[in-house]
Amino acid sequence: MVYTDGVLDAVNTEQEQFGEERLRETVRTSLSLSASEICRRIALRMDAFSAGSPQWDDVTLVVVKVKSEVADLSTVGKELQEGHGD
Repeated sequence: MVYTDGVLDAVNTEQEQFGEERLRETVRTSLSLSASEICRRIALRMDAFSAGSPQWDDVTLVVVKVKSEVADLSTVGKELQEGHGD
């Protein structure tokens, strides 16, 4: 995940910042979702937190999920030796 400081610096009506802990908690509870759904959930949580307070900073957020693949290394090694690997 990559984000600008506008995510952390978003404020509510009490001038409290959204902050890193709220961001981490939102991500932690969203790990089973897709990357776009995680972004959407963070944006919704920020909107609810700020409750209409004007924001002074831009907000940029990028979430990328990487699918892990478990390869059979013995097969991969054999394919590379035979010249069949990519």
